[in-house]
Order: sequence, then structure tokens, then C-alpha cells
Amino acid sequence: MTERGLSNRYAEVIAFERAGAWTYPAIKESIVRERFDYSISRYYQVLNHALTLPAALTFDPRTVRRLLELRDARRQLSGRRRGWDS
Repeated sequence: MTERGLSNRYAEVIAFERAGAWTYPAIKESIVRERFDYSISRYYQVLNHALTLPAALTFDPRTVRRLLELRDARRQLSGRRRGWDS
């Protein structure tokens, strides 16, 4: 548990996102497998859950807000592609 109430696993995933400027998804996937021993799908499940935790905003507000904005934008775009109005 970090000093701000976030589990080490979630803190590591958020810190990994903060540190990475991933140009190639395949590179990120191999690093995720090596570092966290997760499939890329599991990694994104853990990341998305971490983003919902109040302690995540305390831990790294800038990164968490950026990732939430990206997630929301992707969801809106996906909904428009399916013909849903947001």
C-alpha cells in the first residue's frame, strides 16, 4: 500500500502509464507481459479499475485525469460509430 492509500499494483500501473510514450502497441504489450506478467487485456482491466479509485487521483492527478479523458473520448467515439447519441 502506498502512503496515499493506493495498492502497490495500482500505483505501479499508473506510474507505468505516466512514464510511457508508447509509439508501438506491440512494444508496450511485451513490456507489460515482462514487467507485470499480465496479458494486455488484463493490464487494461487493472488500469481501468485503478482509474476509478479516489486514491488514484491523490497519487497522480495529472496522469489519472489524462487517462480518464482519453477513455471517455474513446467511449464517445465508439458510441458514435455504433450510431448511439451521447
